Amino acid sequence: MWAPPGDMVNAGPEQGEGEITIDVAYGGGAIRFVESRFVESRPRGSNDETEGGPAIAGDLCKSRIEIDVELAIATSGGALAETVPAILSSSDPRHVALEAELDPDALSGSLVVTPQREGWALADLTIRGGMAAGASWGSIDARLEYSDGEAVGAGFRSFASWPTAETCARGGLPLPLDTALLAFSAADVLAENAEVAATFTWDQGTTTRIALSLEAADDVACVSLGGEFDEAGMRIPARLHLVTEDGRVDLETDVDVYALADAEGRLVDASFQSVRMRGVAPDDFEATYGITGFDASGYDEASPIVRGTFTGGSSTGALEVLGLTVPECVRDPASNPGGGCEGIDSTELGGGTWAP
Repeated sequence: MWAPPGDMVNAGPEQGEGEITIDVAYGGGAIRFVESRFVESRPRGSNDETEGGPAIAGDLCKSRIEIDVELAIATSGGALAETVPAILSSSDPRHVALEAELDPDALSGSLVVTPQREGWALADLTIRGGMAAGASWGSIDARLEYSDGEAVGAGFRSFASWPTAETCARGGLPLPLDTALLAFSAADVLAENAEVAATFTWDQGTTTRIALSLEAADDVACVSLGGEFDEAGMRIPARLHLVTEDGRVDLETDVDVYALADAEGRLVDASFQSVRMRGVAPDDFEATYGITGFDASGYDEASPIVRGTFTGGSSTGALEVLGLTVPECVRDPASNPGGGCEGIDSTELGGGTWAP
């Protein structure tokens, strides 16, 4: 996907979604082992050259295998048709990283990247990505340099990415739903919890049965293999449908499903929560969300939120209806050019919980 024109760079002639073809070939290039380790930082001006123990640990500094390869990359609209040297590297046998540089003055394709700010010039282009279990992901970034004759600077902007632009912006490897890089795939999680029933209890104490159904909302999940700073598992963009037998709830809403893995990569459980908080005008609440029995008058908006867990084909969770007071500075940011907006205030109007 090509990014829309931005405040730093414009890229063309291709726009929007397209197709990309990536071939990596090994032709006898160097293979090397890179050993990485941290050395404790020393005070400024210190002459002590003695190495200390690791200052920090985790994924920031891993030993790895590097292989010099040849990368052929082409896009369906002809913007890229390049064959360049690249480095394939891996610190984990389950996936590899790929990096290559493109000379913007020696491209075979029709790509043109134009800086949009005075004083900035395009220095080079970098392809960064990875591959795992037959899937590929990555981005194409522009490195920009600034000079006004006195001050200098540099900056980076990504203007193309695959397979999607935003799904895994918060981290993780964007992999197809049926790819099992762990001991399970996102498709496994969705299938196990496609149809679940539970007992729902309203705040007032009345009970009814609730049916939950879960389906994918995207064609990729964001998979993490775990490390010092994150747990192994995945985030799955999904669509949750809740229906109660008493007829008060018939809700479809976007959720993020977080599937946690144990040390062997096996599924432990899956939690979920609503994606967004903003709602609709109170008069439109019932028709929009399929929830009845709540008085949201006096508020600017009303919105439902859901959260809970799936474990072994059963579920526990909660549904809340919120009344939202939305200040003018949120509704119309131009009305408050000085900033300092107080944000949205939420009030719980009621709801209920469910359990097996």
